[in-house]
Amino acid sequence: MSTEDFTTPSNLNGNIHIKPTPSCRLATSKAYNKMKHILFKPFSFEKWLILAFCVWLVNMFEGYGQNFGFYNNMKADNVSNIKNVDIQTEISSFINNANAFTESKLGISLVTLAIISLVIITIISIVIFILLWLKARFNFVLIDNLKYNAQKIQEPWQAYKEVGNSSFWWNVGFQAVLFAIGGILFLIFFLGFFYYTVTGSGDLNYNLIITILIMTPFIIIFTLAYLVIIIFFYHFVIPIMYKMQIKSIPAWREFNKLFKASPASFIKYLFILFLYYLLSVLIVTLVIICTCCLLGCLFSLPVVGGYIASLVLLPIYIFFRLFSIEFLAQFGNEYDLKILESFTVNKQLVTEPLNEQINSNTDKS
Repeated sequence: MSTEDFTTPSNLNGNIHIKPTPSCRLATSKAYNKMKHILFKPFSFEKWLILAFCVWLVNMFEGYGQNFGFYNNMKADNVSNIKNVDIQTEISSFINNANAFTESKLGISLVTLAIISLVIITIISIVIFILLWLKARFNFVLIDNLKYNAQKIQEPWQAYKEVGNSSFWWNVGFQAVLFAIGGILFLIFFLGFFYYTVTGSGDLNYNLIITILIMTPFIIIFTLAYLVIIIFFYHFVIPIMYKMQIKSIPAWREFNKLFKASPASFIKYLFILFLYYLLSVLIVTLVIICTCCLLGCLFSLPVVGGYIASLVLLPIYIFFRLFSIEFLAQFGNEYDLKILESFTVNKQLVTEPLNEQINSNTDKS
């Protein structure tokens, strides 16, 4: 069989719905061949621009971090003064001082500044909310363009409106629950550290070290669980939503059936995915070094830098998207998105196996 014959059904036995051992090697081969066909056979700069736009929105907010620092405010001198604090007196004093302060010119100015800041934060939050919604919807636009080897936005945007919105709301709910759990854990450990420090139970540095040692396993487990859930959602649940036209929760149930049937396969997938990710980071780093870091500077530009990165690194992004789809396809026809097995001709959908088209073209030549 030719390596370009990537339309052969992954499951040849129609009676078997789940393949026990899906192959990462087969998924890699198919994803690579299909990526080459979509982006280079033939090469279309217009297609690259549109697919890069989809990839840019899909991968928005993928990297972010926050640093929390409170140690500098918890010096031993400050902590020793906390022990003798009369909380009720301090609260009354604070309220009286706050009333007097807000009536002064400086207080009015600061209150006004606080209100303006709150408005700005609200606007930024709304913008982020909208961008997350676009990110959810464009996941399906990208998959649809890859499936039909097309460069369209409006049609798949409308066709997958319901599942796209479901994906968005699931992500919002998941992030909210995650934030709540993380906040509770952080608060518990912080209050424990604060209590033992204020009551004089041990040295400040000793308490901080113990708190960090206790928190570290929870942070690692929490982070790994978050990454695994997010990877499974974007790599498998979203393609299932696209294929079956179902919402997030039913799609998770479908994925859960597959995971229970072959958990080792998905663990292996995560391991291979991690290796591919390291390889892609190495390739991108070498490319940036070869351009004397000019490419890295372009990637760092606000807003447009993400689009430039998506355009330049489009083959890598498309490969990763196809890799998960082709891995999922090996569990049966009901999970196979049949990428490149249908083509749009004169705005009418015509189902035609790609290998038959290639063979017919060969016979004519």
